Amino acid sequence: MEESNGSGYFLVDPVIHAGKMDDRVPMDCIRCQTVLAKALGPFTDWKDRLRVAHEAGYNMIHFTPIQELGESNSSYCIRDQLALNSAFSKVRCFYERVNERK
Repeated sequence: MEESNGSGYFLVDPVIHAGKMDDRVPMDCIRCQTVLAKALGPFTDWKDRLRVAHEAGYNMIHFTPIQELGESNSSYCIRDQLALNSAFSKVRCFYERVNERK
């Protein structure tokens, strides 16, 4: 039996750059809020609903998946990774127009 020489782990902090000068953003400056995308309604309503996060001081938003959801309707149960959730009907129209221009 081989004897263990120790144990441990590696922690790799992400490095985020932003702005025209590609400045490094310190991790303690990020204030992130997760939102359930399926609860935001049509894309046209998102700006007003997300304004609350901005006014509360958040500077980053993490969205749960916006793809078509599976039978359980869980935010992470994706039926089709290439299809947008039909709850964002305005997004689907926009997405189709963008694809037509390619």
